[in-house]
Amino acid sequence: MELQIIRENIGQLIFLNSFISTSLEYEMATAFSLSGDPSGEHILFHITVDKTIINPKPFADISTVSQFVEEKEVLFMAGSIFEIKNVTFCESSHVWIIKLHLCNDNAYELNDVYQEDKTIVSDQKSPFSLAAVLLRMNLFDKAKKYYQQILDDGSVIDISSSDLIINCFWGLSNVARKRGDFDIALAYSRLAIEQSQDRPELLYHSYKYISLNYLEIHSISEALEYQMKALEIQQNINDTKDQFADTLFNMGFIYFSQIIPNIDSALDYFFQALNIYKELNTYDEII
Repeated sequence: MELQIIRENIGQLIFLNSFISTSLEYEMATAFSLSGDPSGEHILFHITVDKTIINPKPFADISTVSQFVEEKEVLFMAGSIFEIKNVTFCESSHVWIIKLHLCNDNAYELNDVYQEDKTIVSDQKSPFSLAAVLLRMNLFDKAKKYYQQILDDGSVIDISSSDLIINCFWGLSNVARKRGDFDIALAYSRLAIEQSQDRPELLYHSYKYISLNYLEIHSISEALEYQMKALEIQQNINDTKDQFADTLFNMGFIYFSQIIPNIDSALDYFFQALNIYKELNTYDEII
């Protein structure tokens, strides 16, 4: 992680793509930071955690099971999200001190991180969120492995078997699409549609996934067909306004993506979506 990049992004969020070991002992942590290459930059991460709002807690005090009890080790899980609060240089110890604050997912606009893989069956953060973060970081092999592990051992996740399978098919479709394996992405999307037939609240999401895959290979008519199917279901089940607006926006984008863009239809759907976003006070997020 480049120090200069962090200094230029104070106030922004960062994701850690591996487990990190920390110490509750300041002197111990400082000693570790100084133990590297003497010609390089020495960095100390100072992490603050509000344990009253962080749920679930992505960290654990493992000092009682650590080989080195005196380190008072706290382990943060891969995918932990932090806000960069401040970066200063300590002249006395010649160490850069980067202050981070562990984030509660609900405290920030993180929907873009989790949107691709959030489950419909729970208001809590999806058990698939880690895979979504891995996918966002382009760690495709790890994301694929995570979804496959869930399929192999779904008993550890407290949702129904069909919901689990559908969510995994969505995720595996996303992994394949982002790798450019569009035939595989379409295959997983079709499997999700098959599994969703008796669950309209999941079926329309499956239609939107396959529509996105068709759009990637410029099969505009198929992309439109499945977005229309999704829209029809959303109208029938009285879906939430934000989800409905997202589909309208997708429709506009597809019309705009044609070889000869259908500007009138695109604008019609864009304005329908925009009116809903304005009503929900979320329109600024899409501009």
